[in-house]
Amino acid sequence: MVRLRPVSKDDALLEDFSRSTSQFGKKSPFKDQYEYLRQQGIHTYSQLYALAADDQTEPELRSQVVDALRLLHQHLDRRKARPVVLKLARSDNDGLREAGLRMLAYYRGQDVDDLLLRVMGDQADPHRWAAIEALSYRHMEQHVIEGFIRVIRDETDEVRTRAFALEYIPDFEGIVDLCIDCLRHSNPDMRFWAAYRLGATDHMEDIAPARDVLDQVVAHDHNLTNDWGWHIDREALMALETIYFQPHVQSPEFNFEGGRGPHMRLISPAAEYNAFVKQHRRGLEEGTPIKSDSTPILLRLEPDWLQERIQEQWPDAKFNLREPRPTAYLLDWVIEIDGELVSGALHRDQYAVVISTRYNMNAREGFDIFASWYRGLIDPAVPLYLYEWADEAEALPVGVSADQLRKRVLHEI
Repeated sequence: MVRLRPVSKDDALLEDFSRSTSQFGKKSPFKDQYEYLRQQGIHTYSQLYALAADDQTEPELRSQVVDALRLLHQHLDRRKARPVVLKLARSDNDGLREAGLRMLAYYRGQDVDDLLLRVMGDQADPHRWAAIEALSYRHMEQHVIEGFIRVIRDETDEVRTRAFALEYIPDFEGIVDLCIDCLRHSNPDMRFWAAYRLGATDHMEDIAPARDVLDQVVAHDHNLTNDWGWHIDREALMALETIYFQPHVQSPEFNFEGGRGPHMRLISPAAEYNAFVKQHRRGLEEGTPIKSDSTPILLRLEPDWLQERIQEQWPDAKFNLREPRPTAYLLDWVIEIDGELVSGALHRDQYAVVISTRYNMNAREGFDIFASWYRGLIDPAVPLYLYEWADEAEALPVGVSADQLRKRVLHEI
């Protein structure tokens, strides 16, 4: 028996908007559309479909109606909405066509897939990225995967679109091999998004074949993308740490319920990830010159010295367990702090420290204890920042306690 998705009543349009607005609070994306439709006297889904499909609808009204279709896609009667969305996706109006293509993510059928694949593969079509995003929802559909691979491997195509396709390609059996090939590509954007894709896969236990090439990327590829992004070696940290974390996940000594991937953080005196983009790559989208002057790094840690300090604090700490020995790290360690495993490594640049724990608040306490201790170990004149993967900088001030770090996280939650 097939269970059908519940569909809202035709006259429940504003009610659905109101419920969604309340759910998301003051920053709700539904609030403005709700007020606009209410003032325009649009109360039913039938009105919404008719106005969106009618080429004679006033442009501003039609734009607002189409946006409402997108926001309320979970409530639509898709049998009625489908022809409307397809019409929008074939429109001569760029804005309507872009919106329609993106909404096709929620619809299935040969006509839908043929349209999206044709747009994605057409190098002259300005809406390829919308089609790529829509097709990213097609998991394990071979014809869709083949379409992505054609774009990614086409050396005659523009790199920005090939990299975008690599970012959005759904998981499939050959994703690791594809990413390994792209990690060896001469173009930095292809390497960057291959590193991202491996770190973001839903099948983290399956990326081990990429270990050696990831190790080389993390060790030596401190290069920037040509387009948006940061240093490639930093992007690849999550995938490499995921691989090295698997033996701990599989160990009966620790209970890793709720996921096989680590909660990876980076402690660095430098601007990394989004902080680097904001500080040193302003104007990238507008084509203005990239600002590249970075603050000199004042920190160089000797691995023997750091190992001695860790062992003084945690006598049971274990060192250099990773096999084969990684090129990317000069030292690695495993510590048990309050019953939680804290895995760490010193990058070969001698200033970046990578810490991985399991993904929950108890493990966060172990990390906070280590981070507070490490801040006290380093010269106060050296600024230190804490980074989640691909996130903003969080200052690690001199004298910060583990309790203060923990309260800061709880406040953000």
